[in-house]
Amino acid sequence: MISRPKKGITTAVLAVIIIVVIVIAAIGIYYATTTTTTSTTTTTTTTSTTFTTTTTTNTTSSATSGSITIAVEPGYDDAALKQVAANYEASHPGTTINIADVAYPAVDTDYVTAFSAHQDIYDVVYFSNAGQLAPFDQWLVPLQSYMTNTAYFPSTYNFSDIIPTTYAAYNISGNLLGLPIQADAMLMFYQPSYFTNSTNQQQFMSEYGYPLPNPGTSTINATQLVNIANFFTGAHGSKYGILFNADPDDDDMLQTFSQLVAGTRLSDTSLYGPVNPTYGVLYSSTGQLLMNSSAYIPLLSDMAQLVKDTEAPFSGTFGDSVNYFQVNGTSPILISFSYPMGYLNDTNGAYGTGWAIAPKEIGGTAVLGGIGLGIYNGTKNLPLALSFVAYATSSQEDLNYWKLDSLAPPRYSDIATVEQSGFPSAILNTFYSNLATAVQIEANEPYEPTLGSSFVATMPYLVSGSVSASTAAALIETSAVNAGATPYP
Repeated sequence: MISRPKKGITTAVLAVIIIVVIVIAAIGIYYATTTTTTSTTTTTTTTSTTFTTTTTTNTTSSATSGSITIAVEPGYDDAALKQVAANYEASHPGTTINIADVAYPAVDTDYVTAFSAHQDIYDVVYFSNAGQLAPFDQWLVPLQSYMTNTAYFPSTYNFSDIIPTTYAAYNISGNLLGLPIQADAMLMFYQPSYFTNSTNQQQFMSEYGYPLPNPGTSTINATQLVNIANFFTGAHGSKYGILFNADPDDDDMLQTFSQLVAGTRLSDTSLYGPVNPTYGVLYSSTGQLLMNSSAYIPLLSDMAQLVKDTEAPFSGTFGDSVNYFQVNGTSPILISFSYPMGYLNDTNGAYGTGWAIAPKEIGGTAVLGGIGLGIYNGTKNLPLALSFVAYATSSQEDLNYWKLDSLAPPRYSDIATVEQSGFPSAILNTFYSNLATAVQIEANEPYEPTLGSSFVATMPYLVSGSVSASTAAALIETSAVNAGATPYP
């Protein structure tokens, strides 16, 4: 297994998307100058989200001066956001954008401690999982009321240009609490040669009674993935069955499991309701945890089997993905956020030899990642915070961010620019196709970290056979319920 990266890829390797999420937090109720406003209420609807918008039109211009502080994650987005901040200062004389490093996973504690004490330490903040804004969403400014105010969001901002799935995760109970600056989705990387080999095809058919699924031409379900892992582990030219993210010190394992269940969750909407951006794929649309449901217990068994077929449980680092791409015979499939994508077209042969991206993830639906920005509602400089967020999430700075930190822009209009930079259109189209239908991973609830910790703590016992899948599911559910989650009946 591989853990999520602690550093972004360089520009030379092009777009390499990391699972990180920034969410803006710092908007108070203070104005540098008095403005006269008129408001009308409308409803904004997209293919994936709806929120109420209060249109605010300034009759006088709000001043953007003074200073604000933005929180960044060292080793992830700090270099890119520092440059974005410098660009803003250069184009807005009289402003200062301060940078504060806040390392994951301390963001929850740091933000809650500051905001609950009404301390405006951070005006604009990030959060490291798209849409998982709890436990501090109560301190974030709903942005929709300001987005038609040209004093902050210029007419060229074009909200409709943003791919809906990339901001749906920030739409909590009708309030748009963040805007995406970069996008990500979990992908299935595979080596076609393993699946087109006639010997492999014949032997797989003999062992499992159906043709060897090819990720390039078919949508693979969880059962098929487990069979592929069993078939290739230590055999047929492969060392491992399936490679995937599962760092025990992070949330990678729960995210990988969420990808495993996404297809099942989407196929059961008649029973559980649609996937709600507030709750994600591990819950019903009304927030009931599905971990101990009849549909998810078998998937826990599948997850345990995949761990067995990979390597010693919970070892490895995300940086090993470079080695996986360099060395032939490692594995036929790598399931990961798009960090390795930039290696696929390295023509010098050092990386990417024989790898491709499957058109569809497990079960046909990818889970969402990305970086968002939001504002703290106690900021002392609301006009500057709004102006900076609009600037940082604009098309121009999306592209600057991509060039600096190699993450994918979330706007339709940016795709052609990325392609023109030399990135292959086939790879790019596959990524954005998955992104366009990606669904929320984790719930926007304070108990979500407890669920992740319990999942990581319980999985080794399931892998070793010490407990059954049903017992493991019950243990995980109990921990989450004790922390405030609602179980599925």
